[in-house]
Amino acid sequence: MSERETDAEQPTEGETAAEPQAPALGAALRRFARSAQEATREVTQAARPHIEQAARRASEEARHAAEVARPRAEELARQARAAAEAARPRAEQAARDTARYAREHEEELRSAGGSGARAAARIVTPRPLRPALDALEEGLRGAPERDEPDSGTTDEPDSNAPERS
Repeated sequence: MSERETDAEQPTEGETAAEPQAPALGAALRRFARSAQEATREVTQAARPHIEQAARRASEEARHAAEVARPRAEELARQARAAAEAARPRAEQAARDTARYAREHEEELRSAGGSGARAAARIVTPRPLRPALDALEEGLRGAPERDEPDSGTTDEPDSNAPERS
């Protein structure tokens, strides 16, 4: 062997002993991948007729099940349509009765809505803040409704002012 050939076999600085074998290992891995790919292709080709046959059988069974179920589904749809038609007059009457009741009892419904809102506000307000909520509600209930801002005058007669005749 020449000196040149032995230098090629010796690892150089920064090289490991495994690096010269890397091309051979890469080639072996490529051969393995190709043979695995070929084996997969062969298995797939061999299984294809069985897979296609199973798919045809499943499709036929699904088609048959749909044909068997169709008359019952159509009958149920007819019954549902008939029930809806039969219930329509009662539903319309119930809607008219509800609207009439709401018109007749409008004040009671508003009062109940206000009571429900007050109850809900008390439930969600922490206990220490409930007296403030009560004071606010009392102030709103007792405060007269005004269109103008407060100018410092009242509508009540001054007890010191002379009465008008």
